[in-house]
Amino acid sequence: MGARRAAFRRRAWSRTAGYGLVDLFASYAYNDRVSANFSVNNLLNKEYTQFLNIESNPGMTVKGGITIKFAER
Repeated sequence: MGARRAAFRRRAWSRTAGYGLVDLFASYAYNDRVSANFSVNNLLNKEYTQFLNIESNPGMTVKGGITIKFAER
């Protein structure tokens, strides 16, 4: 724990290098009850660290989902 705290102190106040990200998102509604979505975060797989974070963010992340409504209120 002490080593991690020391690493945080060294990096916390240092300058953060600039970075640019490309994210994509798409959704499609088949009808009123069925829809789907798809997203890609960090499409170019850029390694970067957000300000005040110790560890770099994950690379490209892909997510998808389907929503099916079985009942209405």
